[in-house]
Amino acid sequence: IARTLGAEQLFGVASHECEAVNRFLRENGFGSIQLQDYGSGQDMAYVASIIKLLGNWLTPGEKGYKLPISRVPAFRLDKSCGIVHYASNGQRLVRIPTNSRFDMWISETCDAVGFDQIDFWIDLISKAKSVSGNGAVLPFIDIKQAKVDIKDLVGMRAGNVIIQQALAAANFKLTNIGASFEMAVAMSALRMVMDLESPEAGDFVVGQSLNFALVRRQEPLMPLAVGLVSSDEFSHTSDIS
Repeated sequence: IARTLGAEQLFGVASHECEAVNRFLRENGFGSIQLQDYGSGQDMAYVASIIKLLGNWLTPGEKGYKLPISRVPAFRLDKSCGIVHYASNGQRLVRIPTNSRFDMWISETCDAVGFDQIDFWIDLISKAKSVSGNGAVLPFIDIKQAKVDIKDLVGMRAGNVIIQQALAAANFKLTNIGASFEMAVAMSALRMVMDLESPEAGDFVVGQSLNFALVRRQEPLMPLAVGLVSSDEFSHTSDIS
């Protein structure tokens, strides 16, 4: 996907110094996400990337509409915008082209959340069949610096490198002129020294929390106590008596 985007649409920075990445985020309008400084050196990596998708409709939409249910201001795009209507997985959707390198698809519903939305859209688009339709009536939207939850990436490993932090924020604007989406992702990673105390293949390794149950051994098995300990409560010393 990255090969299809220009340098003005996808760019980033990487450094062994935290401040270099945080400065990049601030200078590009994403000061709301700043990585914690976990040290510098060859074993630390701080990275950030920004994607900017800016596109205008082929013809501007007409203002003066309202959405029937919410009654918020809306605009209408007619067929001159190149709108195509589809049916897929029992629902209706539309594809609206822009003058950039992307089209905007809109569905009636989406039950998926987080990264599952990617699979949802891949499946929906792959099964889309063209149907008859007219224009499209859309709301005005202006979302700035919305935090995006990507904490599931924390703890992921590639060899002896582990992700320590994962932050993201997004801007989204929808008007009768076009659509714009901007998102910044920032992460830090540590290259761990592989020594005799490193986990071995097949080990169960606790991640960002310790989720436990103390269970009676005799049948029927019954939890006697349960709990969840987050990583900020893990001890920083092994000298516990």
